[in-house]
Amino acid sequence: MMNKTTKLIVAGAAGLLSWSTQAAVVEWDHFNDPGGGQTLTIAPGAVVGASVGSVAPITSGVAANTHRGMEIEVTGVSDAVTSAEVRAASNAPADYFEQSTGTNSRATSTITYDANGAGLSYDISGWQAVRLAEIKTDSPINWSVTISDGVNTWTETQNPGPFIGYFGPVVNLDFPLVNFSANGVVLTSIESMVITIEGLFDGNDSSFHAVGLVDVPEPHEYALFAGLGLIAFGAFRRFRSGLA
Repeated sequence: MMNKTTKLIVAGAAGLLSWSTQAAVVEWDHFNDPGGGQTLTIAPGAVVGASVGSVAPITSGVAANTHRGMEIEVTGVSDAVTSAEVRAASNAPADYFEQSTGTNSRATSTITYDANGAGLSYDISGWQAVRLAEIKTDSPINWSVTISDGVNTWTETQNPGPFIGYFGPVVNLDFPLVNFSANGVVLTSIESMVITIEGLFDGNDSSFHAVGLVDVPEPHEYALFAGLGLIAFGAFRRFRSGLA
């Protein structure tokens, strides 16, 4: 029986790292294919729970010759005229994943790597972390990575705060693989990995550059970004209060 457990890592926790660190990084998905892009749109007037999804082939990176499944679901709406959209490899620059919601709606997106349901059977035990590279968001987002070996599943969630990537240095999120193995996931043969981008406020725009596997992170990177999320969240709260 599958054992699903979630661990929340609070804003400002260790895990905000630079893509340009000296640690070894291998590309999992750079969002540079399919050639025509992968776009999902939920039209204005959609109700909570409305969703749309698609599957596209991937030709580069660790996930090459498999598939990327994407889905977006409306999780909150306060009028009938706003919409939600998610894009990969679609806009200039093409190699980004982007989620955008209307002023009075919010959404959650998922990116699934499971060989279109057939299972990956990938060995990632030689790496230290899954990295979401070059995070950019204008409001708080729960960023999650879920890994399953087909029997056991573990989810790690981070929320570094709002305005990430808009002000200050580029921020990446590292999800240490030791936390997955410590909770029963066999990293020598994973069957799926799912990235979840959960919008917590209406009118969110978020993006990131790539999914990667990273070797040992640089210790000074942790110190550089420690507390960044807390500072940004305080600024965001003051910003929203000023709009009230």
